[in-house]
Amino acid sequence: MIFNSVDEFREVVSKYAMVRGVKLTIRPNERKRVRVKYKEGCPWLLFGSLDRKSNKFIIKTYNSVHKCYKSNRNRLCNSKFIARHFRERILSQPEIKIREIQQLCRESLNMFVGKTVCRRAKNKVIASMIGDYRVEYGRLHDYADEIKRSNPSTTCFVKVKRDEDCVQQFKRFYVCFDAIKKGYKAGCRPILGFDGCFLMGPCKGQLLCCVSKDDNNQMFPVTWGAVDIENKKNWKWFISTVKMDLGMETGASWTMVIDMQKGLDSAIVDELPNVEHRMCARHMVELG
Repeated sequence: MIFNSVDEFREVVSKYAMVRGVKLTIRPNERKRVRVKYKEGCPWLLFGSLDRKSNKFIIKTYNSVHKCYKSNRNRLCNSKFIARHFRERILSQPEIKIREIQQLCRESLNMFVGKTVCRRAKNKVIASMIGDYRVEYGRLHDYADEIKRSNPSTTCFVKVKRDEDCVQQFKRFYVCFDAIKKGYKAGCRPILGFDGCFLMGPCKGQLLCCVSKDDNNQMFPVTWGAVDIENKKNWKWFISTVKMDLGMETGASWTMVIDMQKGLDSAIVDELPNVEHRMCARHMVELG
């Protein structure tokens, strides 16, 4: 048999071990040669190597005789194999429980797999879907520059902080598109609602947003930002930036609708002393 690569050969060997329920060991396991044999003295043997002429991976030795018992535990059923085998299922159901992945392994592969292996498999699939968030955060400055280039007069910036080793860490991100600013000033009433929520996923943080209502009484997003933590300092920064974007000055003739966010009420008093306050009716009902 001929395979396009050693990775394809290893994948077929792993599937064979799952279907037959045999414990196989791969040694040596190199890019140019791979030997597969049974772990406990069975004569079954498979050896393949890279052919220099065709640059294909070819089976050179194969002994198909088995003298072993089936097993429902196999080291080849590792996190890489599970991630490849159940990739589509995990992508379609990112919130799948670890015990559910274990159940899938038992039902479709007849294999008992530990929680740690299943958790690593799920993390591999999720990581391949969202990418390396460290690299993505490192490109936030480029993202902000591209937003300002493609949307002139848009307010967008990134603020970072440095740790003791001078490594940059994310602190704040803010964006208010010029088209939204013009649309708000042209067709919305001077009423703004402020709120924040948790950002889920590996990065965490807080999403701060400012919204209003248009002439059709529909939700109109004005601006939003992301911060590392929700506190008075970050709310004060967010409100001061919104104030400059919309020309609110001291807040006279403006109305703010808020709930009991951490530090939001005191930040509004500091930045917009003349604004009129209103509480979110939904939160008042929930608290009542």
